[in-house]
Amino acid sequence: MSAEEKEAQDPVCGMSFDKDEAAATMEYEGEVYYFCGESCKEEFAANPDQYAHTR
Repeated sequence: MSAEEKEAQDPVCGMSFDKDEAAATMEYEGEVYYFCGESCKEEFAANPDQYAHTR
């Protein structure tokens, strides 16, 4: 896996990190989203359409 494939960006806060360092993940409409923390995951879950297409 290349470095680019390992990189994730939290769709809520915009923080970048390695996917294997994600504090939380969630699947939405067939895509896996990676989060820096539970609070960002909860914010995403409350309104996924607001964040799902920001990456």
